[in-house]
Amino acid sequence: MTLTTLTVLLMQARALNERKHITGALVYGDGQFMQIMEGEEATVKALYERVVRDPRHHDVRKLVDKPIAARSFAQWSMAFGEVPASMFQTLSSITAYQTPEQLLRQLPSDTESDTRLLDKMKEIVQAYRQH
Repeated sequence: MTLTTLTVLLMQARALNERKHITGALVYGDGQFMQIMEGEEATVKALYERVVRDPRHHDVRKLVDKPIAARSFAQWSMAFGEVPASMFQTLSSITAYQTPEQLLRQLPSDTESDTRLLDKMKEIVQAYRQH
């Protein structure tokens, strides 16, 4: 993805998120994205479906979909960090997730991987955040 394309995508996402009261974070590296969307359930679901249908996105995978007590990225309509490939691979390695169907069968209290992934996303956004 070119810098221009990435910048346009980010500006569009931020504008839409502000209108829809969605917050979150987007990390880009190694030619891939990882994103967290926070907001009202129906609004986030509609946004996710829009992302899935967008022809610019390929092989979209939902890793976690659950209610949260508080937003982790409440101050950003879309925090963004572009990271080196090695850092993105570290983030991806945390997602030792199964398929969404297998995730649904896990006990609701089994959130260790989710917490590690969220913590790593926060760390990366703080370290690599770009305005």
